[in-house]
Amino acid sequence: MKNIKSLSCLLIILMQSVSLSQWISLDKNNIPNSQPKVQLISDNDFITIIKVEISGFQINEFSFEGKKYQSISFNSEAATTQVGFPEIPHIAKILAIPDQGNISVEVLETSAVQTIKGINIPPARESWIEGEPETPYVEYNEAYQSEELYPGNFATVENPAVFRDFRIARVSIFPIRYSPARKEIQAVTSITIKINYTPGSGINPKTTLDRPIAPSFAKLYRNFIFNYEEVLQRKYNGMESGYDFMLCIMPDEFVNSFQAYAAWRQKTGTYIHITKFSEIGATGNNPTAVKDHILDSYNNWQVAPTHVLLIGDAGIAPIKLISYDYTFAYDDYFVELEGNDFIPEMMIGRFTNQTDYRLQVMINKFLGYEKTPYVQDVDWFKKGLVCANDAYASQRETKRFTAQQMLLNGNFISVDSMYNGYPCPGNVATIVNMINNGRSYLNYRGEGWSSGWWASCFQFQTSNVSSLNNGQKLTFVTSIGCGVAMFNASGGNCFGEEWVQLGTLTEPRGACAFVGPTSNTHTTYNNKIDMGIYTGMFQQMIPSEPPMDSPGEALLNGKMFMYSVFGNTMWVEYHFRIYHVLGDPSLHVWKATPLAVNVSHPDTVINGFNQIQITVNYSTTGLPVPNAQICISGNDVYELSKTNLNGIAMINISPSLLGELSITVRGGTVIPYEGTMQVVQGIENVALFGNPVVTDTDGNLDGLINPNENGTITFTLKNYGTQTANNVSAVLSVPDSINIVQVITTNPVSFGNIGPDQSVTGAPFQFFVKPECAVGFTIPFKLTVTSETSNWVYYYILTVHGCQLVYIENIIDDEGNILRNYRMDPGETVKVFLKIKNAGDDVAPEVNGILRSTDEYITILDSVGTFNTILKDSSAINNQDYFIVKVSETCPVQYDALYSVLLSTQNGLYPYSNINSFTISVAMPSGFDPTGPDAYGYYAYSSDDVLFEQSPQYDWVEINSTGTLFPRPAGNSNFTQTISLPFNFKYYGNNFSQVRISTDGWIALGNGTQIASQNFPLPKLDDIKNMVCPFWDDLFSTYPNETGKIYYFNDAANHRFVIEWDKVKHATDTLSTETFQVLLLDPVYYPTQTGDGEIIFQYKIVEEAGGNTVGIEDNTETIALQYVFDDIYSTTATELRNNYAIKFTTNSPTIVSVNEDDEVSGIPDNYILEQNYPNPFNPETHISYSIPEQAFVKLCIYDINGILVRTLYEGDLSAGRYHTVWNGENSSGFKVGSGVYFYRIQANSFVQTRKMILLK
Repeated sequence: MKNIKSLSCLLIILMQSVSLSQWISLDKNNIPNSQPKVQLISDNDFITIIKVEISGFQINEFSFEGKKYQSISFNSEAATTQVGFPEIPHIAKILAIPDQGNISVEVLETSAVQTIKGINIPPARESWIEGEPETPYVEYNEAYQSEELYPGNFATVENPAVFRDFRIARVSIFPIRYSPARKEIQAVTSITIKINYTPGSGINPKTTLDRPIAPSFAKLYRNFIFNYEEVLQRKYNGMESGYDFMLCIMPDEFVNSFQAYAAWRQKTGTYIHITKFSEIGATGNNPTAVKDHILDSYNNWQVAPTHVLLIGDAGIAPIKLISYDYTFAYDDYFVELEGNDFIPEMMIGRFTNQTDYRLQVMINKFLGYEKTPYVQDVDWFKKGLVCANDAYASQRETKRFTAQQMLLNGNFISVDSMYNGYPCPGNVATIVNMINNGRSYLNYRGEGWSSGWWASCFQFQTSNVSSLNNGQKLTFVTSIGCGVAMFNASGGNCFGEEWVQLGTLTEPRGACAFVGPTSNTHTTYNNKIDMGIYTGMFQQMIPSEPPMDSPGEALLNGKMFMYSVFGNTMWVEYHFRIYHVLGDPSLHVWKATPLAVNVSHPDTVINGFNQIQITVNYSTTGLPVPNAQICISGNDVYELSKTNLNGIAMINISPSLLGELSITVRGGTVIPYEGTMQVVQGIENVALFGNPVVTDTDGNLDGLINPNENGTITFTLKNYGTQTANNVSAVLSVPDSINIVQVITTNPVSFGNIGPDQSVTGAPFQFFVKPECAVGFTIPFKLTVTSETSNWVYYYILTVHGCQLVYIENIIDDEGNILRNYRMDPGETVKVFLKIKNAGDDVAPEVNGILRSTDEYITILDSVGTFNTILKDSSAINNQDYFIVKVSETCPVQYDALYSVLLSTQNGLYPYSNINSFTISVAMPSGFDPTGPDAYGYYAYSSDDVLFEQSPQYDWVEINSTGTLFPRPAGNSNFTQTISLPFNFKYYGNNFSQVRISTDGWIALGNGTQIASQNFPLPKLDDIKNMVCPFWDDLFSTYPNETGKIYYFNDAANHRFVIEWDKVKHATDTLSTETFQVLLLDPVYYPTQTGDGEIIFQYKIVEEAGGNTVGIEDNTETIALQYVFDDIYSTTATELRNNYAIKFTTNSPTIVSVNEDDEVSGIPDNYILEQNYPNPFNPETHISYSIPEQAFVKLCIYDINGILVRTLYEGDLSAGRYHTVWNGENSSGFKVGSGVYFYRIQANSFVQTRKMILLK
């Protein structure tokens, strides 16, 4: 096959001499064991483009029941899970997609395919229940006897799901695919895919309105949504301005005891709402009432809760049971709120108390754990314990992984390891002693049940938990196995319940929270959840943001990691629902030594507007504390903020009621600080009232401040005090370090006397922004207000606005070159048009561009272009003053050259310039280019190659009622017979009068009876010379219900010989049928440059095209032109489909005529397609055409890549001149972008195409 490299020899050597593990390089410049590179190329509301690059893969050899397998990996967790089919590693990414609409994926390009032979990839196995024997490797015969590549496509996309604020979809990309029967890998080092979003209701639409993103979910989105930053900017202006909110639902008798915990949690920045059972008609056995209440809060409350806390054991608070292979309790039922999927919209936990006393015990120890951590011995915060059974190697491997997370990313001083085995590393007493001495984390992987662990060396049970005496050194327990959180089991507390309920009112013991499942689990999925919990808690994904720190975040991170690896499968759904948090899902889990802080804040604030500064420093070092969370709460105030790198937060509050406000500082390593501020009725309190009025007094007078403009800013002040503030005045200033802004009004502005509850607007302050001030600069104005007795300071940030020029796209015109294809090719001199957008909020006057490139293959002959004036939110193309670029003849094909354009404005109110960088591809082939030529000179043109005159028009020739039936013997699915041709047909330079027709979708010039049911890449040395393969595959079943037929027909009137395969089934797939034909054109009537005959393939029905060969081959079987093999297409081919045609000819490509000067008046005597007017155009253009006789007419618009944009007309017309208007919209009603477009008319046998340019 074209562009296939073979690594067969390398692999033969490798299999003879290599050790059990080996890195296979696909790129000579690679670093062994390097990670795949995944780039987000583009993302908007219509498409997402992703590029994946791999440099090689790892082979690990092992034996199973005497058979050797080679598993492959490339540092990616995801692998196919279809049981019995090869286990293929791949790249999986989760994308945020539009709330409604359809989603599809297509491959834009791949690198050359490399073939690696002699690999026996093991099958994916059935997952097994923890504690059961590992399931065997069982090959599904049909899969492993197939030569077709698995998976069948380079990329797939799963059905969307709703994940609270986003509709998401998981995309899988397969750089490696595998032919089991051939034991052959086909790999590409790079692949670029495009995910398309099109209108429609779509699967699983998101119907709720956008709401501010809360901090707890923002962490999860950053970890798992690949395009989160782009969507965040697009939908939320880059803001995550929500807050966490926990809905606490409980029997009425628990409310009083719970109040203290609710008050603390609210102070720490998680807003609390308590719902009594009596308020919603709930009981201990009615989950529907609770679910309906939570759903109502999600759909209808102004702020939707982020967390749910259920108070009460099973039967005290309701549970929901669900059945798979087992029946178990699943609290996620209550928080699966939107979309037909299993991904929750809130995090949930449960206090499993049966009595009010046990609730008080839990509350006291959780409060003490957070508020007053045990710091007499601080080492325990940095110590962990991991334990594993030895039923499977993965149990120990995950413990090594989680231990490394704590040691390397968490900087723990020690993580003890207890691995079951002989001799035993210790016993239950060993574990008890470690926990009593203090271990902040305990992580177990292995079998268990409601009573505890089943590891033979340390069967740690509920009774052992009861004996713990770890005091305030509470442990965060993650027990990843079976049944340990089965809180609905009879007979007392389960293992997890004992951990969280243990202790007395004054003597806490046990765990701060417990994570585990309520029934049987499967090993494979447990491993990923376990890994995801600890990467979430200890890996800092963003340097400025701390990792997760609560049980709810950690568990959901583990579940989402499992989903990202395995996708939307039943067992992923099962494990989402079986794992629970016993305890508060929003609890702050310590993982570093807590440190005391000093907090500076006002003691009092005045009712009304206050702008306060809060400073946080560590008590021992005095260093600032970044990212400390500050919550000010009380009465009508609830404000959250975080400190900056200097430990400072500026917070605006406007209390209207007198009384006390709480201020709490916490997060990270901060021992919570609790303070108060008194809201007092000030005698005088003159503060800002409303937003100031900003006006530009010269320049463009658009109400925004631009560079080189004078402006005014007018403040209104209000007296929130009880007595008149006399002789109030204010002074405006900027820091001395800012010299690009000048405050002109330096004298105080008088506000006079301001009475209680009165407001006064002062005279405007004048200021000047200098021309050199950058667009986007923020001016930190300081307003100092004084009265006869008091003074106040306020800050106001003002942004400088202006134009903002950004590069959008390029248009290439290679007119005058040999092959005019509107792309750069080696040796060409081309015109380059750039589309530039003004994304700012001011006009960009007289825009000039200077094009630059330091690329060795690029010479810029004319580097200056003009774009004229670009209004805000508008675009322009330098269509009158374009750039001219010469490409070196030695430039490689498929090469990206780097350019930059310096954009600047002229004669404006202020100077503006910026530099945009971009690439332009040289000779980058697409599916809408001809394929070939081969070594002889044959090209292949598809019906999609509309830019080229040789492109065929699909025009089915039905012969199933007029042709001769091919005499296939009954029950014989592999049969070939020779037929005489009605004319001599020249093929690869040789003349033929006969043709062999095969049942298996191929013909061959000359006579013979050879058969070949198994398809191969072309060329193929198989003694079948001169093959012509429209659909080479194992066709025709041997079943009695095979209805497929082959016909042949001499179409003498049109000088062509037609062979048709009609409704033919596959040998191994009796459900799919194919209908296609070959047309051999008489060279006398269809002449070519070489005299060779032209061949047309036509496809009427294509149902399963994943495993065939399409192409032609010469008589030496060394020269061929392959279009597709086993779903691997030439880079210039498009996919087979219904109503599709391919022409093979030796005529070299010529671009369709685009004469732009012809104008027609009256009705001519022949077919004419006139040039559109105006051209270039915006927003619409007029197209006229004439037909001299009645005809079926089709008028279509295509983009520069040959993709159909819109059909303007399709139907019968009588003779005459016609006129239509194109409004620049595609078939879906969306406006298309600037660029080159083609309009093409087909009327009977007449076909003509013209070019037009849309400029916006």
